[in-house]
Amino acid sequence: VRRWSAGLNLIITVATVIAIMAMFNFLSIRHFKRFHWNRTSQADLSERTLQVLKSLTNQVKVTVYWDSKEDMLLPRVKGLLKEYQFNSPRIQVQYVDYTRDVAAAEKVKQDYKLPPGKKDAIIFESNGGSGVVNASELSEYDYSEVLAGRSKEFYRTHFKGELIFTPKIYSVATGRRTVAYYLHENGEH
Repeated sequence: VRRWSAGLNLIITVATVIAIMAMFNFLSIRHFKRFHWNRTSQADLSERTLQVLKSLTNQVKVTVYWDSKEDMLLPRVKGLLKEYQFNSPRIQVQYVDYTRDVAAAEKVKQDYKLPPGKKDAIIFESNGGSGVVNASELSEYDYSEVLAGRSKEFYRTHFKGELIFTPKIYSVATGRRTVAYYLHENGEH
């Protein structure tokens, strides 16, 4: 009787633990909250970007045309695009390494009519419209050491990915470009 009692107790305990884990897993899939452990990171998207992402009604395809082994900027681009994907199911990201996947690179070149020798770009496409962001646009650079003659290298100081990606997503998704007007030399204050 003791063996049966101990065996039955073990079976009930294991079944209870499995049931609790299954319920916890079921609830955690549907009700989750993401936290950024590093508060100094640039991973948090601005409120304006979140508004643009929530207002998307069309799919936006993002193609990252990049040499994965060359640049140190690619991890930041990937991290930012991952944040965009987490906040909108309408953002689809595809990575094409033009040095490793020549066939996919040629298809991207033909589809988006990229010039020969084009390297490291992010292409946004929606509703038949597309826009290209070059790698050189994603950063601000410090040329002071080069200009002073102390070095032959210039350094990246700021990553401007969100400032460039959000307007590009908005313009290809809506078909409109954001335009700012100002008055010049008309005698008004």
